Amino acid sequence: MNEHEIRGALQREYAISDAEKPIVATTEVATCFAVTVYNERTKTAAIAHVDSATSTPELCDVIERVGGREIPNLQFSIAGGEYKFPASREKGESLIDFFHALGVQPDTSNMYNGNHDFISIDSRNGELSLIKKYQVTNPEAVFGEDYDRKKTINALKHCQSNNA
Repeated sequence: MNEHEIRGALQREYAISDAEKPIVATTEVATCFAVTVYNERTKTAAIAHVDSATSTPELCDVIERVGGREIPNLQFSIAGGEYKFPASREKGESLIDFFHALGVQPDTSNMYNGNHDFISIDSRNGELSLIKKYQVTNPEAVFGEDYDRKKTINALKHCQSNNA
């Protein structure tokens, strides 16, 4: 994995993979959530960085772009959140309710289990990566020129060494 393969999403944004950028990622997930959608048939993935202000129609748009009407065949996961903060807990519960209303059970095994600094999903295989301590060597390549370098610690180097 290298930074040129990754499309990033900041808070209240989402990113969808393509052939040029097969990995989608978000960063700084603490009280927020990273929602991932994966379509194994088309090898398409999306990640949304969801906070308490993110609306359901925005998530519907992400799902539509990844799988259209194939909802039962898509894989969903929710990671992040901080249970001790009521707004975060309420948003997490509303996300689970949203997916249940769609008739799917998202993977929630990575909810409320510690801050994740870098979360990604690889559309080539559906692999979810959650990294707590990381370094991004060139965050602007992933998250754009406005990304705050002070919040960045070395993630892709860690990913590269784990996936080499």
